[in-house]
Amino acid sequence: MDYKYGASDLAYGGGKPVVALRNGTSLSLGTTNAQGFWTYTQLGTVQDSSRPSVAIRPTDGVPHVCYQRDGKVTFQ
Repeated sequence: MDYKYGASDLAYGGGKPVVALRNGTSLSLGTTNAQGFWTYTQLGTVQDSSRPSVAIRPTDGVPHVCYQRDGKVTFQ
């Protein structure tokens, strides 16, 4: 079986699922819209073989992604 994404992480907050997806060196953030369909936002590039991590800030429900790029940990 060939999976499209090399790594991912899933979180749930504010009544919605949020997923961070890495495909090669491309990182995106996915969540559902008001109609329940998935929408994706391209976040930029990451190191291939890195594993993104997603967290949702409890005070305002904003998702944040932690990942590696150029040997450094980045929090967006």
